[in-house]
Amino acid sequence: MAQNSTLPMGRLHALWTLEGMNKLTADLIKSALKDTVTGIRVNAIKLAELHLDKEPALVFPLLALQDDPEKKVRFQLLCTLGFLNTPEVNEARQHLLFKDVNDKWVQIAALSAANSQPVDLLHAVLSKYDPPVPAHESLIQLLSGIIGKSESTTIIQQFLEKAVASSSNGKDDWQSQLIEGLAQGLGNRQSIPPDIGKERDLLIRASLENTSNSVRKGALHMLKVVGLSEGAQTKTAMTKALQIAGDERLPDEMRSSSIDFMALKNPEPYTSFLKKLIHPRNPLPVQLSALKTLGVIPGDEISKYLLQQWPSLGPYSRSTAINTFMDGDPRVKLLLDAVESGAINKSEISWSQSVRLRSGGEYRDRARTLLTSQDNKRKDVIKQYQSSLELKGDKAKGLSVYQINCGICHQVRGKIGRSFGPDLGTVHAWASADIMTNILDPNKSVAHGYDLWSVKLSNGKTTQGIISSETPTAITLSNAEGEVTNISRQDISSLTALGMSAMPNELEKKIDTQQMADLLAFLRQEE
Repeated sequence: MAQNSTLPMGRLHALWTLEGMNKLTADLIKSALKDTVTGIRVNAIKLAELHLDKEPALVFPLLALQDDPEKKVRFQLLCTLGFLNTPEVNEARQHLLFKDVNDKWVQIAALSAANSQPVDLLHAVLSKYDPPVPAHESLIQLLSGIIGKSESTTIIQQFLEKAVASSSNGKDDWQSQLIEGLAQGLGNRQSIPPDIGKERDLLIRASLENTSNSVRKGALHMLKVVGLSEGAQTKTAMTKALQIAGDERLPDEMRSSSIDFMALKNPEPYTSFLKKLIHPRNPLPVQLSALKTLGVIPGDEISKYLLQQWPSLGPYSRSTAINTFMDGDPRVKLLLDAVESGAINKSEISWSQSVRLRSGGEYRDRARTLLTSQDNKRKDVIKQYQSSLELKGDKAKGLSVYQINCGICHQVRGKIGRSFGPDLGTVHAWASADIMTNILDPNKSVAHGYDLWSVKLSNGKTTQGIISSETPTAITLSNAEGEVTNISRQDISSLTALGMSAMPNELEKKIDTQQMADLLAFLRQEE
């Protein structure tokens, strides 16, 4: 039956039955490895695996399958060869890996072999590295992670030197992936090897001087894992970082990396310097790094300072600044106090930040109450319009109401009106009461990115609008009249959030309850 050419299922059952009876021979396995049916060849490889100890010659017909046309056969072969360790087998495993390198399960099979030899395999991946093949990057990080966790510091240093010494020519993905992987591997060790000193020298130079932004970030990540030593080496490095951070002639990303480097130790001695960097005229990456580094300083004095500076912080800076309040209950209390007093609009707290505040800590319950409470400043106006929710609305008339009162700032699904405020095509699934509340009280929940800002320029002029975009060197201000102004950060004297929506909050003076019902009918239609 095992050799019956007309019944594949019979051959399969016969092979495994013979195996169960201890009657399966090496010749039958060799024959099955050449079977024309894919499934038979896959099962023959599994059977061969059970006999390799007593029949080592089976390895040769197995190796002959490394170019099998069927991926399932090649995958099973890669799994089975993981139990063997000869030069021929190791070469075949590499061949199988790179033949199907974009398959994550093939990668896992190659790396989980008992004799996967990550050092040799990493050298092979680096020699074949091709940026358009994303699997090469993931393999580099996986293999370097294994090496960082299990290999000697000598091996780690060799790969680290290779990463930081190579000229990226704009293609530095493999270098950064290599460093990130080594950092992850070292972080998974029970303790950092004591002879890691030479690596610190390499990492400090890379994080401060390397021309590649991603390599600098990778080096910083690894330094966070291994830590900085105490003494002259670190003091000299901090002085260098301070010089780079303050040099406005250097690229913004390099200055930003140097500021991040200063956070590896308590940056309190550089507080005054860092405070100057969060001024809105500075490039955005520099501002954000300065905020993050200020947040590392122990205590809550920095939090109090940020609250004083809140009106001048830009939208992206505010989000980063809020993250600095998450470290410890005293800071959380200051943040919630500011939200309750109105100094910080609760809409400026992102969903993920809100979840963190409401999930734990001493002020969890207060955060839950404060961040989910309703604002009733205009409750009387909203109460007057409750009858609109009972009236039958006319969608056609609602379109007219929309065009006169809303279309000057909003669109619906990218049509009908001007794209200044949020697109109202997203509210059709809302409850009518919620839509009406936001119309009558726009300051209740200002959509992120649509609040008003006042910008005072160096020449003394002041302009207002929403910040429609930010770059490291400029902001773009838009207003309800359709004017768009690009402002260089160097020309900004102050940037102040007005804490209000650009939408007027007296629409009740322009439409009655029936017109409100018509407007709601128009906005709630699905198409």
